[in-house]
Amino acid sequence: MLQIKRWFHWSIPTKFSVILAALVLIAGAVTMSLEFVASRLLIPIFGSSIYTWGSLIGVILAGLSIGYHVGGRLADKKDPSFLKFCSIIFSAGLYIVFIPFISPSILSFTATTVVTADNNQTHYASLIATFILLIIPTFLLGIISPYAVKLATTLTRLGNITGNLYSAATIGSIIGTFVTVFVLIPVFDINHIIFGLGLTLIILASIIGLGRVPKILAGSVVLMLFLSNTFLVVNPVPYYTGNLVYQKETPYSHLDVVDSQDNTQRALFLDGDIHSIMNKQNPTELLTYTKYFPVGFLFNPSVKHVLFVGVAAFLGQNTS
Repeated sequence: MLQIKRWFHWSIPTKFSVILAALVLIAGAVTMSLEFVASRLLIPIFGSSIYTWGSLIGVILAGLSIGYHVGGRLADKKDPSFLKFCSIIFSAGLYIVFIPFISPSILSFTATTVVTADNNQTHYASLIATFILLIIPTFLLGIISPYAVKLATTLTRLGNITGNLYSAATIGSIIGTFVTVFVLIPVFDINHIIFGLGLTLIILASIIGLGRVPKILAGSVVLMLFLSNTFLVVNPVPYYTGNLVYQKETPYSHLDVVDSQDNTQRALFLDGDIHSIMNKQNPTELLTYTKYFPVGFLFNPSVKHVLFVGVAAFLGQNTS
C-alpha cells in the first residue's frame, strides 16, 4: 500500500489523483476492448482480411490522435474541471452504448452501397463502416488522458504526473486486451459486450462525479440500465439468406448455422463465409467442393484408408 501511495504521490490530494488514474486506466481498457469486439462486427461482413484489420487499427489510432490533440487544447484554453472530465467520459460511453443499435444499418449500407458502386472493393466499405462506427468514441476516449494530465498538473512534477497517467492508460489497455480476448468474447454476445463497455463509462462518470453531475445524467444512467434489460435485441446484418439455427462467438471466429429458406439444406458460416453445406434430406450427398473428393479414387481405385484434413463441417460415411 505504501508503494502505491508513493507512485501516486503528486502535490494534489492522493484520493483525487488515484481517481484520475483509475478513470484513465478504465478508459484505456475500454479502448482496447472496443477494438477487439468491433472486429467481430466487421469480419462477418467484410472478411478477416488485411483491409479490415488495417481499417480498424487505422481508424482507432486516428481517433485517439485527434483526441489527444483536441484534449490538450481544450484543457489549456477552457477552464478545465472534473465535471467536464466526467462529461467527456459519459459522452464516450453514451455513444458506445448505441453502437449495437446503429451498426446493422451502417454495415448493411456500406456493404451494399460501396461494394455495388465499386465492384468487390470491400476494403473501402470496411474503412467507411469502421470510420462511422468508431471515430467518435475513440476521439472522445483520446481526450481523456491529456485532460487528466491538466487536472493533475503541477509544474514541479509535470513529467512524473504525465508518465504515471499514461502508464495507467497503457496498463488499462493491457487489461482490456486480455480480459476481452480470454473472458468476454468466448462467453458473452458481442452486442452485450459493447453495451457493457459503454454502460461502464456512463456509470463511473456519474458515480464519481456525484454531486457535480446534473440530474439529467443520473437519469440517463437509469434509462440505460432499463434499456439493457428490455430492448437490447439487435437484428444481425443479413449476410446470408435463410433461417438462423445457431449462432455463437467462439475464440476463433463468429459461427452461424443456417437452414435454407426451403429447409432442404443446412450451412455452416464462419466469419460470414460459408464453409460447408449438407442436404438435410440426404446427408451423405456431396455438395460444393466435396464433390471433387472421389477424384482421388481415379488415381488409386484400391485405396482403403483416407485422411480428410480441413473440411469444416464435412460429413463422411464409411462404406467398407
